[in-house]
Amino acid sequence: MLQLKDKRELGGDFMASILIVDDEPLMRRNLKMLLSRNGYQTAEASDGLEALNVVQQSKFDLVITDYKMPGMDGLEFARAVHVEQPNLPVFMVTAFLGDDIEKAALQYGVKALMTKPVVLEELLQKVRQMVAS
Repeated sequence: MLQLKDKRELGGDFMASILIVDDEPLMRRNLKMLLSRNGYQTAEASDGLEALNVVQQSKFDLVITDYKMPGMDGLEFARAVHVEQPNLPVFMVTAFLGDDIEKAALQYGVKALMTKPVVLEELLQKVRQMVAS
């Protein structure tokens, strides 16, 4: 389990902590590499249930989650996070974006959505905006 430091312990610079939730190991690895290279601290989970346990044990500034995962999907996970930590922004990335999913995601506290395949620079720009706000 990754233990994240309090932001005050990181010195003068703000290092955002981001949880990456996706059942595809390659997607998690690519996002972790992108975010780490850009100064973000990351943790990973392979499904919604695992991610919910991680969120309950550590503090994060942002969660990036897939929608379609075995067990607890991204919508169920976003709803659970919104109930427990309503100020934790959730960014959903999915290949299955439709009006019904988008509407449900927004109701469950998802702050941003992006379709797969992702353009990494666009995702990084969105992460920067979400962490800064």
